[in-house]
Amino acid sequence: MPCKIKIRVISARDLPVMDTTSQLTDAFLEIRFGEREPLRTSIKWKTLDPVWNEDFRLDIDDDTEVQDEPLEIKVRPAAGGAVWLAGAAGLTHGRRRVCWPRRPGPGPGL
Repeated sequence: MPCKIKIRVISARDLPVMDTTSQLTDAFLEIRFGEREPLRTSIKWKTLDPVWNEDFRLDIDDDTEVQDEPLEIKVRPAAGGAVWLAGAAGLTHGRRRVCWPRRPGPGPGL
């Protein structure tokens, strides 16, 4: 049965510094589900606490796919290079499970 996944990206905080001159970061969020083309937010320039307030929608042909595929969320620097895994979510029969990795020390947060 077809279904939709609606995603609202609000913000991130405490991203690592990637530009040593400004002590800030230029970042965007990448959202992946299965083998689909990744969704991307706009780039937020020169901030360690970006705010996006952007909405996305994934149209899924077969709702059993939702049970088998993770929803990956990654914070990426605009200049390329390192990738910060911000979290992953698994969706099962309309219930949502979300796991955010907890890391000691500096790193991105959502």
